[in-house]
Amino acid sequence: MSAKAGLLVALVWSLLWVCTARADDPPRPEQAQPGPSSAGPSETPSARPSTWITYARPDCCGPVGGDGPVTYDIYARTGPVIPFGGSVLGRALDVGWEVEGGGRSLFYNVPQNAAWVIDLGLSYTYNHSGHPDITFPLFGSPHHVAVLHRTLVNAGLGRECYLVGSANSCDLKWRAGVDVGGRYGTVRLDVYDTTPAQAFTRLADIASGGYVALHTDLEMPCGCCKFEAGFRAEYDYTWMDVVSPSSDVHDVNLLMTIGVRF
Repeated sequence: MSAKAGLLVALVWSLLWVCTARADDPPRPEQAQPGPSSAGPSETPSARPSTWITYARPDCCGPVGGDGPVTYDIYARTGPVIPFGGSVLGRALDVGWEVEGGGRSLFYNVPQNAAWVIDLGLSYTYNHSGHPDITFPLFGSPHHVAVLHRTLVNAGLGRECYLVGSANSCDLKWRAGVDVGGRYGTVRLDVYDTTPAQAFTRLADIASGGYVALHTDLEMPCGCCKFEAGFRAEYDYTWMDVVSPSSDVHDVNLLMTIGVRF
């Protein structure tokens, strides 16, 4: 048994020595790595940042994916409102005034010289009447219009293009566009009867309407924003049943616009 044990121990030591010798063998010529001093100028690898740092990313101010950027406008508009039409209100109302505010989202193409536009806003329109001779029946007696108030929510879709410059240029820019949309809200009509007592009555109704508009604007870059100033001409039609037999109104609105794009 002792001879067999001695033979087994000798065999184990032999295997350990062979494994240790292979681990300590010098690398073969084809596996040896050249040292820093042996590499020529053309063989020295260039120092480059990791691709983990230099991964591709979109330009912060340029196109995202295959389309152009999206920007936003905040605007205010004001100007005269010219009513017309064959209804009682179309004939009785004088030139009034409109104040409007809202915001727009502009979806540019890649060159940033044209954009689709979504416009959401709120408008208030005031029209006085100086025609007591134009009357309509109410409560069994003739009445005439005094004042019409309209408060409407507006939503539109438009297209505009740059005539000078583009959205991302740093100079003065000039653009023009067209919008179509709808309106919905409330109206309030103040009327008087034609009796000597001149009794006052206030009527209210829900109104809806549609519009088409042309506009042109100048953009003036200022830091990270663009100031805007321009002119807008609208035609709109308002449906309402505040008086009988007909109270629908056509309007031409001539509005000055100021705003900021960012």
